[in-house]
Amino acid sequence: MLIDISHKNEFSKKVEDYVLKHNSSYLDAVLNTAQEYNIEPEAAAKLISRPIIEKLSAEGKELNIVKNNKSRLPF
Repeated sequence: MLIDISHKNEFSKKVEDYVLKHNSSYLDAVLNTAQEYNIEPEAAAKLISRPIIEKLSAEGKELNIVKNNKSRLPF
């Protein structure tokens, strides 16, 4: 599947719109948008913009899905 810049911009815009419209997490928005485009989540990963990747990483750290680089005490 060839991916051009217009597809990346369109996909990222749809993800952002979904988050705002449904007050949803970015993870849910990416998965829902991928399903809407009938593509696998792995393929969707190539279509999301850098700011969305950073927001996904922050969500993952908050949910303890992604390892946090900083060690901190639990209080």
